[in-house]
Amino acid sequence: MSEVFHPDQLIGERVGGRFVVERLIGTGPLSSAFRARDQLLERRVTVKLFHPQHPDDSAVVDSQLQLASAVARLSHPNIVTVIDRGEHEGLPFVVLEYVRGENLEERIDRFAPLDVGEVIGYGLSIARALAYAHAQGVTHGNIRPVNLLISEDRDIKIVDFGGGSYLASLTGADPYVAPEQRVLEGPHVAPSALDDVYALGVLLHVALTESAPVLGGDTSQLQLMRPDAPNRLVQLVVRATSPDPVSRVASMQEVASELAAIRGRSSSSDAAISGANRFVTPDAPAAAGSTPEPSSTDAPALSPWESHAPASIDHTSQVAVTPFGADDQPRRGDRPMLRSGRELRARLLAWSMAIIPLVGVILIAVVIAGERGSAGRRAATADASLAARQTVNLTRASSFDPLTNDSDQTEHQDLVQFLIDGKPGSEINTSWQTEGYEIRLPKAGVGVWVAAGSRVRATELRLRTDLEGWGYQVYATNDPEHATKLSDWTRVSEHTHAAMDKQPVVLNTRGVAYEAYLIWITRLAVDTKDTNKLRARIGEVVIRTP
Repeated sequence: MSEVFHPDQLIGERVGGRFVVERLIGTGPLSSAFRARDQLLERRVTVKLFHPQHPDDSAVVDSQLQLASAVARLSHPNIVTVIDRGEHEGLPFVVLEYVRGENLEERIDRFAPLDVGEVIGYGLSIARALAYAHAQGVTHGNIRPVNLLISEDRDIKIVDFGGGSYLASLTGADPYVAPEQRVLEGPHVAPSALDDVYALGVLLHVALTESAPVLGGDTSQLQLMRPDAPNRLVQLVVRATSPDPVSRVASMQEVASELAAIRGRSSSSDAAISGANRFVTPDAPAAAGSTPEPSSTDAPALSPWESHAPASIDHTSQVAVTPFGADDQPRRGDRPMLRSGRELRARLLAWSMAIIPLVGVILIAVVIAGERGSAGRRAATADASLAARQTVNLTRASSFDPLTNDSDQTEHQDLVQFLIDGKPGSEINTSWQTEGYEIRLPKAGVGVWVAAGSRVRATELRLRTDLEGWGYQVYATNDPEHATKLSDWTRVSEHTHAAMDKQPVVLNTRGVAYEAYLIWITRLAVDTKDTNKLRARIGEVVIRTP
């Protein structure tokens, strides 16, 4: 067994004769990951160096190295490519494709709960990639947000196959590890495809709610926390996270097909996927006439706030059809037309070279002539813009804490008058704020609503705050006193984050006038005035109509 390994000592070293280590990316109990430069091909790569410290670690490292060799044979756009493997000073290493961006855990930490459409999009890409891997006899066994990388192009990439059983032996209660794998004593069973199904189900739940599902729970928890999620998606997550493997979704291909159906994809759009995202699955051979994944006729249409799936999910392309005949040659009647088109373009180019200088002279004269009156016109336009928007007179406010096991149905009700007192100050003594929490909200969310004396079609909402970074969404209703559950409200904004100088949040009421507007807080920030607590704070709420 080697001596204790210190990751910093590898910086600047050349690994495998060609990979120069530049900086440490991350480290764990068995390995460390580094960004490196491939001197042979002049590209960035990731070097994962294993450094076992105990005799029992060696068997786990050997199994991961064997798995890396199996992964190297896979070719899928959503699976990080294994480039090379070897040893450096007695320590084994694996070289992987380098992905610039963030991992899904970081995105969840910053933006959770994620929009339903985004979660479905990520889940669909992951499920398809895992279905492909399972068809090749490769199980991941370690699906969790930190092992899902999101590139700058919004592609999601799966990395770090293996290690799930080892992590379970360390923690005993990792939420991503299937119950049958949580064995603290005795030999561990090799992860199976059903373990990946369970982990992906947990991941979908975490992305939707920022919390893991209750082991053996029913649909009520997820439905309560995300009433905007389609019931079919809720049922899929519950089935995928069943503690009984027999009751779990039978395969990753079934998960992928169900997510595709939920997303409402038609057979025609599925057939338009480019080759970059087409792959072989157990049920979908890569034949020219292969049948696309089935879509459901009862798949719900996603709302504008559920449609923010990453661009990598659908690499669709338009196919230009050339007017060829049966012999794949241009039709005879088309040739004069093509020749005429070339002549026309040449003539247009000649005329443009003569006309453009003259147009430029005219434009310069117009700009000089109009410059003198531009300041007055800008001022008039600004005045008209301000006059076009009207600030709503808010007459009521109340805290909103739906009844759950973790709520008392009130959240600093004594402070809500500060939201509508007309004073822009956002200090503690003139603000409404949530209670102080130790780590994160122990519930789906909490909020506060404000109401006008009549129904108004609001188009923007601005919060004045001295505490940045907490997240919220805006909902609306015409009966706030009786809207005791989040499902009684209608969502009218995207998820956003509070900032002191943030532009107003755009509200989309679809032309409906509402009396009350709810700020539904789903993520807290470290209180700058009490760093031991997490809170959200609002000094004033301003709502405007057209």
